[in-house]
Amino acid sequence: MYSSLTWSHNGKVLFERQASYTQVNWPKDKGQLTLDDSLEIFSVQVEDSGDYTCMVIEGARTRNTTHKLIVEDFEYDLHTGSYAFKSNLDKTSKTNSFFPPTNHPSEFACK
Repeated sequence: MYSSLTWSHNGKVLFERQASYTQVNWPKDKGQLTLDDSLEIFSVQVEDSGDYTCMVIEGARTRNTTHKLIVEDFEYDLHTGSYAFKSNLDKTSKTNSFFPPTNHPSEFACK
């Protein structure tokens, strides 16, 4: 069993779990730690992009696992009636909205 587990996003601590408590520095509707200490992010958004690092301290030993999440914006092209990555759209086309590619959760394991 570990003595400390910490999940961070781009260096900012999101969750810290020790034997006697769990500290949460993230809105409850944004994500959670699962029972197996994986990090689950609800309704992934562009601002969730970045590096997610799990650090586990077991006695004198420290383990780190880093996962990279990339979420890209899409735009709706009124001319073609389809969605495309922002960078792939013709600059002269009219655009209507932006949205991330998924509203599904993402989950990263701490192994």
